[in-house]
Amino acid sequence: MNRNGVIGPPLSRRATLSALFGLGVIACTDPAVSTPAADPADQRRQTIYVTNIGWHTGIAVPRDVILATGRVPEIAAFPDAAYVEFGWGDRDYYTSADPSVFQALAAGLSPTPSVLHLIGMSVPPQRFYVEVEVLAVPASEGMLDRLIAHVDAEFDRQGGQTATPVPSALVRGAFFYPAKDEFHLFNTCNTWVARTLAEAGVDVSPRGVITADDLMARLRDVPGIRPAG
Repeated sequence: MNRNGVIGPPLSRRATLSALFGLGVIACTDPAVSTPAADPADQRRQTIYVTNIGWHTGIAVPRDVILATGRVPEIAAFPDAAYVEFGWGDRDYYTSADPSVFQALAAGLSPTPSVLHLIGMSVPPQRFYVEVEVLAVPASEGMLDRLIAHVDAEFDRQGGQTATPVPSALVRGAFFYPAKDEFHLFNTCNTWVARTLAEAGVDVSPRGVITADDLMARLRDVPGIRPAG
């Protein structure tokens, strides 16, 4: 549990997923994402954050920036948040308070339904979490707009204005929502974060990203990205 009362995934998840991701994975079939060309006139900067809890990564964005775009109406569930963190993963495994090895294998070895996970944060992620790696990523207005548009398009709203939350006993102060894509061994939560960042214009490729270590190692080498102080 972090200092804000949000219950984090049990430590056994890291061991379970480490075993799963060690099943002879050699290459990723996920298509490359082209990095949009930078707009020289787009000089206004914000900071987004990538969080790494050991097996899973997420992206935290200032709530007022999301509000300004008129997208992601689901953030209305967090009226007092300064930041909203987005994560993605297998529906059954991610929403379970005590996931089994069978659920992990099912999630990795065949395509399964997915969910988006939203957490409202009253403080920046590096203060919200305890002993969690957080990287600060500078983002222009155009990058933020592309990132938020990509996240918004990931919700499976089934024709409604907002997605209906998925029941879960895993966390307090957070919600899961149905997502459109399917989870599998070559399309993990970390692949999703890498692809979302690449769609925004961050110089990182999702190809071959499976684990949190895969993603964070690449991001640490990107100029301008630094540990959040």
